[in-house]
Amino acid sequence: MMVVSGYVPLTTDKGNTLMNTENYKMNNTNSNINQFLHLVIEQLSTAVFVINHEGLLIFQNKVFKDYTDSQPTGETQYIFNYFSEKERQKISLLINTAIDFGYSEAEIEANSKRKRSYFMAINRITHQGVTYGIGELQDISVRSKSEEELQKALSSLQQLTNELEQENTYLREEVFETFEFKEFITQNRAMTDILHNIKHVAITDAPIYIVGENGTGKELTSRLIHQLSKRQNKPFVKINCDAILPSMLTQELFGGREDSPFKKKKIGKLEIANGGTLYLQRINKLSPPLQIRILEALQQEYLIPNGEREQKQLDIRVITSSTEPLSKLVETNQFSEELYYKLCIFPIHLPPLRARKEDIPLLINYFTAMYNKKYNYKISKIPTKLTATLINYEWPGNISELKSLIERAVISSKGSRLEFRERLAVEQKITKLGQEFKPWDEHEKEYLKKVLEHTTWRIRGNKGAAKLLQLKPTTLESKMKRLGINKPN
Repeated sequence: MMVVSGYVPLTTDKGNTLMNTENYKMNNTNSNINQFLHLVIEQLSTAVFVINHEGLLIFQNKVFKDYTDSQPTGETQYIFNYFSEKERQKISLLINTAIDFGYSEAEIEANSKRKRSYFMAINRITHQGVTYGIGELQDISVRSKSEEELQKALSSLQQLTNELEQENTYLREEVFETFEFKEFITQNRAMTDILHNIKHVAITDAPIYIVGENGTGKELTSRLIHQLSKRQNKPFVKINCDAILPSMLTQELFGGREDSPFKKKKIGKLEIANGGTLYLQRINKLSPPLQIRILEALQQEYLIPNGEREQKQLDIRVITSSTEPLSKLVETNQFSEELYYKLCIFPIHLPPLRARKEDIPLLINYFTAMYNKKYNYKISKIPTKLTATLINYEWPGNISELKSLIERAVISSKGSRLEFRERLAVEQKITKLGQEFKPWDEHEKEYLKKVLEHTTWRIRGNKGAAKLLQLKPTTLESKMKRLGINKPN
C-alpha cells in the first residue's frame, strides 16, 4: 500500500477535534487521488521508475520489475545494478545529461536471462527543491530483431545490385536507407519555431526552399520533411546541382540514351522520384538552360517523354536548398524569377550555429555520447573550460564542423575526460586572420562609390564613371544593382 503524504487520522477526543470536517474531506480526497494515480502507474504497459541524482531507485512499477526480471547485483537498489557492466557508463551519462539539460535517451540492454533491448528515456523533475529523474523503459527487442532481419535481407539483396540497372540500384538504396534526426537538439527559440513550421508544412505537398550556410543541416532538414510527409515510404532522390556536369544534368533529371556502345536507356531522376520527393541540393548552381527545363516540367506538372509521341505525368514533391538566398541571384538575373516563385513557396532559413550558441553544450554532450557508442569509449566528463571555449568559437563550418571536432576529440582523448588538442586553436587563428580582411565585393563597392561621387553620380558620357572605369555603362549599372549601390536622394 502506498504511503499517502500529509494524511492525518481523525480522532474524537472530547474537546480536541484534530481535524474539522472540511480538512477531513480534503485529505480523504488527496488520499483517493494518490491511490488512484499509484494504481494507474502500476497498470501502465510501459516500465516507469524514479531515481535520485545518484541513480538510487525511489520507485519502480511492476512492468519495470518484469522487464529486468532479475535481482540487482547489490543490496542497495541503484538502477545501474539492474543492467550489465557495459551499460552502466551509458546510464550514468543518461542521468547526468537529464539532470543538466532536462532530458536524455538511449538504447540499452537488460542484464536478464532473456536478452532484451530497451529504449530508456529520463526527464528531470524537481520536487520541494530536490531534483529527481523520472524515466521509462520501452521494450524494442522485437524492433531490434526486425532490424537485424532487415539487414540480413538487405545484405542478400546487395549481392544482386551488379546485375541490375543503375537507376534501380539508386532507387533501392534511397528507399531502404534510414536516417536519424536526433541532431535537431535545440533550446533555441528560432530553431524551435522552425521545427514546428517543418512539422506543419511536411504533411502538405508544397515546394520547400531551404537556405543556410554550409553545415547548418539543409540535407538533414529535407530528409526530415520527407520522413514526416505522406510520401515517407516512397523514394527520396537527391541531386547535387554543383557536383554534376551541366552537360550531364539534363540526362540525370530527364533521362535518355546513355553515351556508350550499348546505348541503354537511362531513367531520369524525375521518374525515379515519382510518388516521392526530389531534393535539388545547391539549386543556386543550376545553369540558366536547366532552370528553363525545370520550370517547364513544373508548369506541365512533371510531364516527361514516354515514347515518341506520348508524355507521362509524375507526382513529385520538390525540395531545394542553397547556401545563398536565391532572391539575390534573381536581382542580378542569374536565376529565373518565375522558377524562384515556383520553388520558394515555403522558405526555411536555417540559422548558423553562432546564432544558437545555447545549443552548443547540448550538441557537445550528444555527439560525445554518440561517438562513445561508435568507438566503444567511456568519456563521461566534459570540462567546463572546454565547453566555454567551444561556445566562444565562431564555427564557420557550423554543426558539421562541431560534429567532426567532437569525433576527433573523442578519438584522441585518454581516460574519461574529453580533451581537445591544438586543432581548434589553429582554426581559430585562421578564422581571426580571415576576419581582418573584407570580402572582395565590399572593396569593389567602396571603390565604385568613390568613383561615382567623384563624377557626381554621372554614369554615361565622357565625364561619366563608366568612361573613367573603362566599362560599358550597362556593365557598371549591373554592378551597381548587384552591390546595392544607389544614388543618394
